[in-house]
Amino acid sequence: MKLTIENGDFAGGEGGGDIGGEGFADEGRDNGGFRSDGDRPLSDLLHASRWTRIRTCKELPGSVALVYALRRVLFSDRDAEVRAAAANRLGDLLSRATFSGLTPALVESWLLDALGDPSPLVRDGLLRSLAKIGSAAALPALRELAERDQMWWVRRGAIYAL
Repeated sequence: MKLTIENGDFAGGEGGGDIGGEGFADEGRDNGGFRSDGDRPLSDLLHASRWTRIRTCKELPGSVALVYALRRVLFSDRDAEVRAAAANRLGDLLSRATFSGLTPALVESWLLDALGDPSPLVRDGLLRSLAKIGSAAALPALRELAERDQMWWVRRGAIYAL
C-alpha cells in the first residue's frame, strides 16, 4: 500500500478506503515507505485495530503530516474513541507547537466543525482541545453547548472551556 497526504487527505493506496477500514495486514505490512518521524508509521492511523489507531493518535511525534492525518481521523474514523483521541491530540499539538503552513485559526475551524459529532466523548475531547488552545472564535459554540448539549458532562466541559 502506498500512502501519501495531499491537501490534508489521504490519497493512493490499495485495498482499503475509509479510515479504520478493514483489509490491512496486522504486522509486517508494507507502509509504502511512508513513516512519521518516530518508530510508529503514520499509516497505523488506518490500522484495523481501534487500539492501534488510538495509540498512534497519542504517540506519534508532532508534524504537519500528523496534524492533517488527525484531521482526517477526526472526521472519518468510525470509532468514537479514536475520534476523541484525535481531537485531544490536536489540542495538545497546537497548544505546544506551531507548524509551518498551519494557522491556529485553521485547526480551530476543524475543531469547531467537528463539534456536531454525535458522540459526547468526541465533543468532550473537542472542548478540551479548544480550551487548551484558548480559542476566542469558539466562544459562541461553547456557550451553545453549555446551554443545550444533552450530556451533563459535555455541558460541564463547555463551561470549563469558557
